[in-house]
Parts: sequence; structure tokens; C-alpha cells
Amino acid sequence: MVARDLGPVFGVAFQLSGDASLTFDTAATSGAFGADGKVLHVAKGSSARFGLTRPAPTAAPVDLTASRTLATFTFQAAGPVDSRPTLDRVSVRRVDGSFVPVSVASGRLVIP
Repeated sequence: MVARDLGPVFGVAFQLSGDASLTFDTAATSGAFGADGKVLHVAKGSSARFGLTRPAPTAAPVDLTASRTLATFTFQAAGPVDSRPTLDRVSVRRVDGSFVPVSVASGRLVIP
């Protein structure tokens, strides 16, 4: 998961879903929200949920203007895959609680 052009933010949350032939094993953060950032991630079945926030509203926000990797995922495929994983329930918040408008792009996953 890569983010860019969002400016200074307090938190990011999303769900990554694949088709039934994918099983997510792990979700890991890149450390983009700092060593004191709070992380919640659950990888189960064909989806993974992920959230990152700063430790408190008084903490400095994270600048996501430049392209930064937020999370990586590992998965297993039950066989050949040709699908488009989707990002759902994407929310990005500023320190003041306002939401940041987000557009989402995804690619095609092909495993012969």
C-alpha cells in the first residue's frame, strides 16, 4: 500500500480484498508513522484490514505528500490467479478530525 498527495495526516485505515483463491498471511507496516505510531492489522482469509495512527492528537502529523509505502502484505495462492485486489473502506484523517478526500488505484495480480 503506497500513499501520496495526502498532505499531513493523523491516521489511515483500509481493507485490502482479493478473490477466494488468495489467503493473506501477514500485514506489516513500513514505519511511515514513526516508531511511536499505533498499528492495527488483521490478515484473515482473502482480506486484510490495516490501520495506522499517530500516538495522540497532540503528536506531529505524518506528511504523506511524497509517495511513501505504508504497508506490505504476504499471501498464498491456492492456484493460478488473475484478479484485481480492491481497496475498500479507505479513510484518511487529519489531526483536527476532518477527513481527506481519497482516490484509489489498484492493479492486476497475475500468478500463473
